[in-house]
Amino acid sequence: MIRVLYAFALVLMASTVALAQTNGEIQGKVVDENGDGIPFANVAVYNGGVLVTGTATDFDGNYSVPALSPGTYDVEASYQGNKTRITEVRVSAGQTVFLKDPPLTVTSSIQLEDVIVKYEAPLVDQGNTTSGGVVTKEDIKNIPTRNVQTLAATKAAVYQSDEGAGLNVKGSRGDAVEYVIDGVRVSGSLNLPQNAIEQLQVITGGVDARYGDATGGIISITTRGPSRDFNGEVEGITSQFLDNYGYNLGNVFLTGPIIQKYKGTDTTKSIFGFFLAAEYLRERDPDPAAVPIYKVRDDVLNNVFNDPLTSSQTGSGLVLNSELLTQEDFEEVKFKQNTSNDGLNVTGKFDLRTGETTNLTFGGTFRYFRSNDYVQTFSMFNYDNNPISTNNTYRGYMRFTQRFPERKNADGTSSSILGNAYYSLQFDYTKFKANREDPNHGQNPFNYGYVGSFQSFDRPVYIYQQDSLTGLNGYTLVGFSDTAVQFTPGTLNPGLTNYTSDYYASTGLQPNNIFDIQLGGGLLNGDFNQNLTVYSMYYNTGVPWFNYSYTDEDQFGLQLNAAVDLKNPNSKNSSKHSLEFGFEFQQRVERFWGINPTSLWTVARQLTNQHIQLDNQNPILVIDGQSYTYEEYLADPSLQFGQFDTINYGFSNVGQTVFDQNLRERLNANGFNLTDLDFIDVDALDPSLLSLDLFSPDELLNNGNQFVFYNGFDIYGNKLDEPVAWDDFFLAQDENGNYLRNVDAFRPIYSAAYIQDRFNFNDIIFRIGLRVDRYDANRKVLQDEFTLYDARSASEVDASIYSAPNNYGSGASSAPSGIGDDFVVYVDDPSSTTPTILGYRDGRTWYNAAGEEVNNPNVIAFQSAGGEPTPYLVDPNHDVKRPEETGWDPSSSFVDYEPQITVEQTTTSEDGFEPCLARSFPDLFDPNSRSSRGEPWNQAIRVTARIQ
Repeated sequence: MIRVLYAFALVLMASTVALAQTNGEIQGKVVDENGDGIPFANVAVYNGGVLVTGTATDFDGNYSVPALSPGTYDVEASYQGNKTRITEVRVSAGQTVFLKDPPLTVTSSIQLEDVIVKYEAPLVDQGNTTSGGVVTKEDIKNIPTRNVQTLAATKAAVYQSDEGAGLNVKGSRGDAVEYVIDGVRVSGSLNLPQNAIEQLQVITGGVDARYGDATGGIISITTRGPSRDFNGEVEGITSQFLDNYGYNLGNVFLTGPIIQKYKGTDTTKSIFGFFLAAEYLRERDPDPAAVPIYKVRDDVLNNVFNDPLTSSQTGSGLVLNSELLTQEDFEEVKFKQNTSNDGLNVTGKFDLRTGETTNLTFGGTFRYFRSNDYVQTFSMFNYDNNPISTNNTYRGYMRFTQRFPERKNADGTSSSILGNAYYSLQFDYTKFKANREDPNHGQNPFNYGYVGSFQSFDRPVYIYQQDSLTGLNGYTLVGFSDTAVQFTPGTLNPGLTNYTSDYYASTGLQPNNIFDIQLGGGLLNGDFNQNLTVYSMYYNTGVPWFNYSYTDEDQFGLQLNAAVDLKNPNSKNSSKHSLEFGFEFQQRVERFWGINPTSLWTVARQLTNQHIQLDNQNPILVIDGQSYTYEEYLADPSLQFGQFDTINYGFSNVGQTVFDQNLRERLNANGFNLTDLDFIDVDALDPSLLSLDLFSPDELLNNGNQFVFYNGFDIYGNKLDEPVAWDDFFLAQDENGNYLRNVDAFRPIYSAAYIQDRFNFNDIIFRIGLRVDRYDANRKVLQDEFTLYDARSASEVDASIYSAPNNYGSGASSAPSGIGDDFVVYVDDPSSTTPTILGYRDGRTWYNAAGEEVNNPNVIAFQSAGGEPTPYLVDPNHDVKRPEETGWDPSSSFVDYEPQITVEQTTTSEDGFEPCLARSFPDLFDPNSRSSRGEPWNQAIRVTARIQ
């Protein structure tokens, strides 16, 4: 018993970090020509001609080789110079392969003899306790797809709506599927070069304790490793001349040794080897439509682009030419317009044999992908402006594996209850970067929506009235009125510019102000509110993409897998216990920044000049054409203010915005020489003079109607490399007193630990395991999810409020029966000294004023002054935008996220099988099916050259 506990402690100490590459095992027996077990026979396992590991048979000829990465192996037994090899033994993650039919049979004669037998997988896999399936590299070559998710969809219980789409396993949601590549949880792109995949395993049920964090299925991919001899392959596939979809693929792989020991002899060993694979794909239309698709004929579209507006034939004003098209103006096309993409995948792996029982592996993938995204609402008139998406994924790992051979006595019996112990330690890192933008404007926000230069002219407006300060009657300046707008077409968005040009050309009128242009059908800078859609179905030609964004994510992982076999050394039975332990740690750092730039022109127009106000406190009297201050007028009795004299005013600075102040500094640096009281015509400025950093953060957040969405970047899109304190968003200011509003990156932490006993009785496998998953969002959350500020509970409401005539139970001094003291109180107006109580809330359960439970809080909201459930705040004057001024402490409203811990128990076994049947094939005779419309893989020329 003490020896068992000692073994348990050793493995537990070794398992201080998580599961790396989930491994498989080969078990079997070496026998002679009579079927008797051969003791002390050597068993060696090769992958790609490279010796991976080995063992020796026990007294009865039994052997076990654990810790094998998923792949295809050759197993060789040798005894007294005779050898037998079984080739192409496929091992999957978590699977035990029993080599019993045929077994390794070695002749015991003194005549040297080598025997090679090709392994054939049994119909019933008794060593696999999971449901799902495996797609091997041989299968992949025969399947007409290169998409990893589509390869997985060939297995039963896995559904995919379309080529390349997400997966649903047994009805689960798409995000419930976990993807793993070489033991690394996938963040970023999933695609790999086809030649790089050794095996793709789909697990749909019977999930072992080693897996977690997936409520649907698990897709585990193992990449190929180095081989003993140099070999490779170059392949090219094209459908360029056979269909309209322009499928072009080229891939190459090369593998072999870098350093060998005993080179040129029968005992050659590969010490350091490599595997490299690369794939380049370009497609004109990556997702051919199953139905006919149409677009406007090129000549018609060109006319609509140059002349978007025309005079209405049934009334006044201008209408869209695009809404007057007929059937003859459209044509069917064979492929989606401007949806091409191209991508490069590179995968590499380097294996270094650091000792007889140790191995060091370096692996990584790189993925570049660029695409013109298909947009349904752009597809008819505006496909030239499909947005461009670009993403890059970098993924790398380092894995160290050590095995501890089983010690045996001279008679072949084991000297310890421990056997086949190993551990595998892995570090991994993933970087994912992506951006999406308009193809013409990129990341220049004021280029989006720019129409041209609008120079407005105005005149002063006078009204004959009595001045309120002086009491004098005369023509008084009350403001300024626009009289004309001069338009100079821009070149950045000619399609938008043509709207306004058409307005000027068609009406023959000179607009008094920019709003006359809008009313007439023309466009202003940043004007996306009218005339841009055709019957609200498709965007008209010339409309730029609406936004741009970029993503920057990091993922760090540390994993270790350790296991040891426990077996009674005195037992002749082949049954054993294989204890597996694991602990996993992973941290993600997710950053995002996005903007809707088209409305920036509108908000810039609103923030400029609003501080310039008439100075009504200092009138200027114009008497007989001469100007006097009011004080000068009072001091000189000879001055007489006549009924036809004028009262003017100067200007004062009342609340200048940050944008206006920064803009004036920018313009003065470019030679404009403006004072704070000079009027700026924003629409007359070139967009190169405007930029995002002219705005303050609060101006961009725009009272909740924000233009920018971000975390891990500052509000202007600059990456924040250092963590940001949580309350900086509410409290941190710059040197000018402007709130910075920085938001830290999302940094969730996931960790897990498991223990599993895998034991077998002869050929029957049992697994019993326990797994603990821990997820920490690693951020603050609202203390009460329904209110930002501290609200009164039922016990904190003054008795006078309960007894007020307008409340339930007039004359009562407490809440209705059934309302707990900690229930949150809701009122009609929290600012009132005697508010009306409308209801209560306990967590997510709502009650009306009478204490009766209600299913919908709208019955409370409808009675509130604001039209929404309003809690009875302790201090209704708190303001999240001005916390220091209003005395609000952010920490009083937020608490740390409470980590979520899940404990799972698993029990699986395999002593038979459940028959199942699934079929899936396209209808080749359906004219609308994808296959009959010319999928690239159905009509392609393939050229392959192998290096051997």
